[in-house]
Amino acid sequence: MGGVLAIHLNFKILKERKTFVKTIIITADDYGMCNDVDLAIRACMKAGVVTTTNVMLNMETTEAASELREEFPEVSIGIHWNVTTGRPVSKIDDIRTLVDKEGSFYSLAVFRKRISNGLIDKQDLEKELIAQYDIFRRLCGQPDYWNTHENSALCFASFRVFSKVAKKLNITATRNFQRVYVDIESVSAKKKLGELVKSCMFDLWFGIIVKKDFAMPDGKLFQFNSKNRMSTDTLISKLLNNHKQIIEIVIHPAISGDNPLFGNISDERVSEYKFFSRGELRNELLKNSLRLDSYKAVHDRRH
Repeated sequence: MGGVLAIHLNFKILKERKTFVKTIIITADDYGMCNDVDLAIRACMKAGVVTTTNVMLNMETTEAASELREEFPEVSIGIHWNVTTGRPVSKIDDIRTLVDKEGSFYSLAVFRKRISNGLIDKQDLEKELIAQYDIFRRLCGQPDYWNTHENSALCFASFRVFSKVAKKLNITATRNFQRVYVDIESVSAKKKLGELVKSCMFDLWFGIIVKKDFAMPDGKLFQFNSKNRMSTDTLISKLLNNHKQIIEIVIHPAISGDNPLFGNISDERVSEYKFFSRGELRNELLKNSLRLDSYKAVHDRRH
């Protein structure tokens, strides 16, 4: 009798799984940057739309991350390593090649140029990453995944260091930059050609090389105009018509745009907050057989 019941339950579970076409991970970056960001991310998580967030460890409200695991146990919490905004958590004299004469991190462009030209001591970078990890561990335990603020790992010289440290710290999942386009048809032929080159590069880099070391989603949503992503019908259509099975959508919500750290995406942050904090969006995704899940989905698949 027990065997028959087990078979029945397994069949029921498989049947329920088959009702979903694919899995969507909606990730809010930059938790800990400031109160306006934290409030927006929490609202999106309470709405059941945002399923993962990642924490900056050198920012204004970093300590607030200590509440996330208890309040949102189903949400994945990752480490958002930051070496391009603000000041380090390490002593300045211990990581001198990472900072300018005022003790602040170099901008993204300068960081990439310096590390590519061998002007950043890789041991300095490793020290800062481990120091930020130690703060994360104190607040949130072991990270569910890793990625980097402003995509500072997206040059070969820096990626080698970030991935080396992640493996050393047993952080086994990361973001996948293989592209899932929302509005590629809207750009010029020249732009499409350039995107083809980039897409092929990321397919090789992440789809073949990085996947050997880390669990990842199958790709990340990419748009040329953020408004196209914030149309429910367009978003659902593009997700359903793409062949990838686990797709990550990355957002940067804030309840207001009044912060110099937001740069030129202040208005976009507020728009994302309004769009992705709606419970109706979750209902529409589920109604169209799109299952919302956390980074648990990529870990489960890997194992």
